[in-house]
Amino acid sequence: MRAFIRLSILALLGLTSGAVFVAKGALHIWRKERPDDAQATAIARTDNTLWRTVQAKRDEEPSRQSEPRP
Repeated sequence: MRAFIRLSILALLGLTSGAVFVAKGALHIWRKERPDDAQATAIARTDNTLWRTVQAKRDEEPSRQSEPRP
């Protein structure tokens, strides 16, 4: 019975640490490479579309135009 309890605790700790590891990997972007323009242009050309580089920025201060909901 003690062996079963010890193995259960060990399995629970292993599953918890594995879940934390997977969640941390899902929340962080590890590779921050720029896309290859030549490859993107080739893909866009085959689909008869356009390729444009876009950069998103956020405001330093949040907009105060909308009031928070109660």
